[in-house]
Amino acid sequence: RTPALTAGPAALHRRWAATRALDPTAIAKHPRAARLRASAVDTSTVTSVPSPVVCIKAGSGVMWSVTSAAGVDHFPEYVSDSMFNTDPSFDYGAFATLKGQVVKGYEVSSFYHVFPDPGIYVFRDAGDIAKETVVGVVSPVVDCPRAFLTNPIQPLSAALLRSFPDSEEDAGSLLAPDYNMIFGVSAGLAGALALTLTLLYVRKNTGWGRAAFKQPGYRKQGEAEDYHAMASRKQRVRKSHQTGGDGNVDLDELDDLAAGYVDLEGFNVQMLFDKLQDQTHLVAEQLTQQKHDVREFYDKVTRETVTLRALVDKNNQSGFSTEAIRRADKRQRDVDRELRRRKEVGAGAVPVL
Repeated sequence: RTPALTAGPAALHRRWAATRALDPTAIAKHPRAARLRASAVDTSTVTSVPSPVVCIKAGSGVMWSVTSAAGVDHFPEYVSDSMFNTDPSFDYGAFATLKGQVVKGYEVSSFYHVFPDPGIYVFRDAGDIAKETVVGVVSPVVDCPRAFLTNPIQPLSAALLRSFPDSEEDAGSLLAPDYNMIFGVSAGLAGALALTLTLLYVRKNTGWGRAAFKQPGYRKQGEAEDYHAMASRKQRVRKSHQTGGDGNVDLDELDDLAAGYVDLEGFNVQMLFDKLQDQTHLVAEQLTQQKHDVREFYDKVTRETVTLRALVDKNNQSGFSTEAIRRADKRQRDVDRELRRRKEVGAGAVPVL
């Protein structure tokens, strides 16, 4: 891809290429051309780092070069599932946007990203996933590890990653639990459990307190009475009454009442109301059923009367004998009499309903 740059060495060389096409001697006359040719780098002595580690401070950034060779695009891609990453909340949306632009064919020559938070971030070449770059970001008030004093780019190693201040804190918080806090919480829970069990035991055996029992006054007044003697007397009176002997009439009457005595212990107004309500519902259901029966009977009598009348009219028209007509009139009168009687019975039942 052709870099879309307007400044820098690449842009200068591109302008010189255009100028050389017009005037081959114009480049040699430029004073900066000699300096650039003198500062050319000998690529034979340059060595590369397979998996470089770069250390920067929070708020700084890293620039990547976006190139394309042999139909393969090379641009940075964030490795979200790498175990070296220490910032799970890192927003790598800019890298996803870069990938979309490259795939769509946009002209991109470089990419710059700022890292605001400390941590370790792993990136790889989208065209060659074996090539990874680790960016270590430290707090602005903390220096990079000592290994970066000699060279800002170091090869990847576990010892180097552990030397980052923030990663050491994270490793310490993960590998060294706070046993004091664990013991403190455990002791507190054990103490609370023991206190709860103690209170339950005390409550079960001693209660929350005992009050002095006061005997009612009527019991004190009845202490001098011999209730057993009264019960024996009552039995004797009952036996004398059963054998026909002489006895007190009042006591016998009381004994007869006692024979039909109903225990009303626990009986209250609510129970009485419930019983009366049940009886009311039962009576209402029975009256409703009788009302339906009477109505069905009236309907049946009406149907029979209409049928009988139609039959009589038909017989009269067909020339029945006088005796048959007389019997039919008699049946009609009986039916009318029975109908009036049943209407009277129904009228008497209406107030009840």
